[in-house]
Amino acid sequence: MGGGRQMRSVPSCALSLLGVVGMACSSDPRPAPHVTLGVLLPYTGQASALSANLEKGSLLAVDEMNRAGGANGLPVEIVFGNTFSDAERAVEQARVLAERGAVAVIGPGGDEGAPGVYEALAEYAVPLLSPQAAALGPGTGTTASPWFRMAPSTKVLGENLAKVVADSGTRRVAAVSAGDPYHAELGAAFRERFAGFGSIDLAAEVDEDAIDYDDLTKQLSEQLDAGVEGVMLAMQPRPAARLATELDARRGGKPPPRWFLTPRLKTRLLLENASPGAFSEAIGIAPKVETRGDFDQRFVARWGDHPFDPTFYQYDTTVVALLAIDRALARGDSLPEGIPQAIEEVASFGGVLVNWDDFAPARDLNQARSKMQFSGLTGPVILSRDGSRIIGTTSLWGVQGEAIIER
Repeated sequence: MGGGRQMRSVPSCALSLLGVVGMACSSDPRPAPHVTLGVLLPYTGQASALSANLEKGSLLAVDEMNRAGGANGLPVEIVFGNTFSDAERAVEQARVLAERGAVAVIGPGGDEGAPGVYEALAEYAVPLLSPQAAALGPGTGTTASPWFRMAPSTKVLGENLAKVVADSGTRRVAAVSAGDPYHAELGAAFRERFAGFGSIDLAAEVDEDAIDYDDLTKQLSEQLDAGVEGVMLAMQPRPAARLATELDARRGGKPPPRWFLTPRLKTRLLLENASPGAFSEAIGIAPKVETRGDFDQRFVARWGDHPFDPTFYQYDTTVVALLAIDRALARGDSLPEGIPQAIEEVASFGGVLVNWDDFAPARDLNQARSKMQFSGLTGPVILSRDGSRIIGTTSLWGVQGEAIIER
């Protein structure tokens, strides 16, 4: 096994903000050799709604890897950092994880701070793997500048949603987007693509921490009275729910808009925070999940909770990181320097197919230095030369009554 940071230890009682993770506590001040994986999540702030569920996805992947023998025989420990839904604090936490010995980092939960996190980790040669960040950010490259994005890009998501709106027969829309990179880029891609189908009568970009709901609902209501049929909403769940509730109250008995929703609104938190019926018959898109039942059962058995859609991407991203760490160690590479090339080899065309729970066969392939192709819960994970995902399709969902349904 090569030298490098794979042997650097962190306390074996590593704490997440939601509970104790990693190996059992020990009074021995010299922790046993292990590999440390970092995960950044927004446990507080506007983007916090999914974090507990996402955390469980990463923990489940690490559990499965350790049961299969760990990374080249070393147990994997996982340490968590809180981005606070804030770009500057996300960068601080990324550095903390690197200092604690993380050889790769999953995160930062969304696009908040992703470019800064990537640049901070680059100082330590630690690769960043993003399960949700889909904004393009700065120029990246898999080995030279290791930032890997596992979700369909904002451009794909925005363009696909525009086609969904057009296919519904809607020709006049208002578009409301939050100003963070993910929602702003998605909204821009939607507007550009929808221009070929119909008209954008109102385009509003808002700061989710300072929304003037009275003014925005007034503008939307006036547009609906003037013939606008639908509203595209690209925001976090709680402010989106408040917007729909206040618009519903303002309009009284007038017909509601057709709501067209973006991926991060596919959560029960949206409906729990909105007035009953505010999103009735809404249609949304989300990155497609290929495999549900078996993973859902395993997740429920472990946590007593069902995984949200983004958690499937969190799990796949964590698995790619784990298999790459194992592969780099199996051929004697130092960590973290050997991980980017190993990620390229795990997430590329060709070789033996490895599915989402094939940890033992994947480790055997790594020991034999054989080619593999990882296909996870979200389908084949194939990355382009800039680190973005080549294959990544979207699916439809909707609101029926007070429930989110697959369409």
